[in-house]
Amino acid sequence: MKNRLETMMKIHTTQNLNSLSTNQSTSVSNTKNDRLKRAENSYLGSNGLASLPDTISFEGKGEAVEKIAKALREAKLVQKIESSKVAGKKSITEKILSSDFFDGLLDLMTHETFIQAAISFLICVFLRPLTIMSLPTKKSKEDNKYASAHSMSSGFVGLASSVLIAIPFSKGLKYAQNNMIANLKEETLKRMFPHLDLKSIVDSAGKRITDMKQWKDKFGNVFSKDMKNAMLIAKPIHATEIGEKTWEKFGIKLNKEANKGKAIAEWIDLDGKRVVEKLGLKDFCIAVEEAGMGSTLGKGYKNTNFFSLKYIGDDLLEAACKDLDIASTKGANGERLHPIHWKNKATGNAYTEIFDATHLSSYTETADSVPLFLSKVRTESGTGKTKYTALQSNVEYQTRVGVPEKIGSEIEQASLDADKVSDIQNKWVVWLPDIISRPLVATATIALLPKILKNVFHLEKPKKHQATPAVQQNQLEGENAKLALTSGKEVA
Repeated sequence: MKNRLETMMKIHTTQNLNSLSTNQSTSVSNTKNDRLKRAENSYLGSNGLASLPDTISFEGKGEAVEKIAKALREAKLVQKIESSKVAGKKSITEKILSSDFFDGLLDLMTHETFIQAAISFLICVFLRPLTIMSLPTKKSKEDNKYASAHSMSSGFVGLASSVLIAIPFSKGLKYAQNNMIANLKEETLKRMFPHLDLKSIVDSAGKRITDMKQWKDKFGNVFSKDMKNAMLIAKPIHATEIGEKTWEKFGIKLNKEANKGKAIAEWIDLDGKRVVEKLGLKDFCIAVEEAGMGSTLGKGYKNTNFFSLKYIGDDLLEAACKDLDIASTKGANGERLHPIHWKNKATGNAYTEIFDATHLSSYTETADSVPLFLSKVRTESGTGKTKYTALQSNVEYQTRVGVPEKIGSEIEQASLDADKVSDIQNKWVVWLPDIISRPLVATATIALLPKILKNVFHLEKPKKHQATPAVQQNQLEGENAKLALTSGKEVA
């Protein structure tokens, strides 16, 4: 649990990269001999369990809900991609994920008022009645039944009232806010969204485009206001620890017998081809840990950052791979070459050490996720700390297996600063629906409860127990007798 929580990070609370100077050295986190010793027994190990492509942060209900919804949306996308390859009847899972009901549920999960009502619903309908009926009490069973029915009714009415009153109001407010943003002045938009390409918000005639889905950012991707929704990948696992089924998802069937005792660079598949040649450049990940951060890959990957060889910068790659001829990693057009072409700068031979450091990302191996980082750094405002640059999740992608082919837009510090200001100013958008709708929900609950109890549960509030006249007379005589004894007089 501890290791899992350590990977649940926001994009602005990641490890520091103080510098890439000689006094702050970095190195590829792997020991070749250790890897070779583990290779025979480890790389054919367990595949683990498939899971939703995300982990959840419990730093607040709003963020938790957004991350759950994101995970479900990606599960839906993955299911669509996989089901499109297979003709025939849809499975139950496919039907659910492609249904309008599922889309509606994802939409509801973006409203915090609904989540609060749903949590109250679970407590009132299940937990509280169970507690009432289970615990011993001096009251009668009828009193317990009434209390349980009252609790269940409150849960149902509260949830229904939130759906019918609070959520429509919240949707209307968000719709008005989006329309307001779409019509703001360019100066205001530039201040609020430094990453927005202002040329994309007008058509060829110079008229404002009010559909924000058509807007672009300066990286050429679809414009997104959300700076906290970072692109995530499954936490990369070393190649020696990857299960056989996961290798098959990368299109590789390992030759178990031929690979025993060999380095990863020499592994072959059942067709006799080198495994490293069949992996795409983007899917090679290396773990880089910085000097003084006190951790190695064999001890939980603490304080370690993962980078795809396709997206890692020359500076960090050169600092991590001391013997690498960095010029050999680039083609004539300046694009990164596949690592089979990389050279050792001292000998001119193939730089095979990079393969011993190979990590692969797949949710069939782990439920943990990490941001997909660029080695480009930014300086955090206020603290002055240096952080790696994460990416927005504003491109359609799936990372069930491997690293995305297309990456989102860079999350720059200027955009984070502007987002922080906007977040503070727009708190009323989150609070207002709850403030206004809460009295209405409470009123509806109070008004409907008696009718539900009577017509649904056939229960009415128990009346105070009334003793019979004979019992009342006996009680009165007993009280008089006690009074007489106290005063020293006989009872008449």
